[in-house]
Amino acid sequence: MPPSEDISMQLLTTHIAVYETAEFTAAASRLHVAQSTVSKRIALLERRIGARLFVRRTSDDAVATRAGRDLYDSAVRIVRLWSDTRFRMQRRRQGVTSFCLLMSHTASTTLLPRVITAIQDLLDTMDFTVHTMNSDAIVSAIERKQAQLGIIEKPVGTDAVSLRMLGEDHLVLAGRDAGDRTLWLVREPGSGVRYYTDLYQRTIATSRPATVELDSNDKICALLAHGIGRSIVSRDIVPPGVPVRSLPNAFTRHFYAVTAQTGLDPDQRGLCDDIIEAVAPSTL
Repeated sequence: MPPSEDISMQLLTTHIAVYETAEFTAAASRLHVAQSTVSKRIALLERRIGARLFVRRTSDDAVATRAGRDLYDSAVRIVRLWSDTRFRMQRRRQGVTSFCLLMSHTASTTLLPRVITAIQDLLDTMDFTVHTMNSDAIVSAIERKQAQLGIIEKPVGTDAVSLRMLGEDHLVLAGRDAGDRTLWLVREPGSGVRYYTDLYQRTIATSRPATVELDSNDKICALLAHGIGRSIVSRDIVPPGVPVRSLPNAFTRHFYAVTAQTGLDPDQRGLCDDIIEAVAPSTL
């Protein structure tokens, strides 16, 4: 029997959920259905497509086949077109747009004023929130559809999200050198700057230094301002009077905008574009 052409939007959204989470259980949780329902929908979709879409290595996880990857790309476009059409037909003028922006610690300090300035005339028509996280946590939250836009400091991504380069962020070595007694102030693993700190200590430092791990740039800058320790930080957040030393070009990083491939309505996508446009020209 040839494959059927009758494929519903429900089957496509289920495929997207399984592809993006790589788990039938996680996809079921996202869709608010039972795992058995997800399995049945994927099985039905495979029969109608006429190809296997996922290989299940265990009872739960799912690895997309080539057909599964190709279908995902098409499904994203189809579901977005339908969602946009339905949104335009149902939208009420007095509706409030919900939007959550996640920013890395450095981005919050250096870029947030530009973001708010760019969209402040729209704030009375939306429910707008901003949260600060490290880069890895932001990408994970965007994948789980917990926010509409993230701004991070390293190119971390998956097939479920898209990245757009915004501009450069110059890192410097800030603080006083106390020789063998120098105390290093470092961010937690998963933060954008921790990668560069580890890189510096692997390639330039001659011995393992005494280290204090901190979960925010504000804490690091407060200690630097009191003459305590040294740290690799963005040039734009160094407290006044703290000595700095330039670093090689390898320590120039970029900000990236990260958005989910699916799940944004037209108003949210438009706001993403407004924020990216406001930030990118001033950082390039």
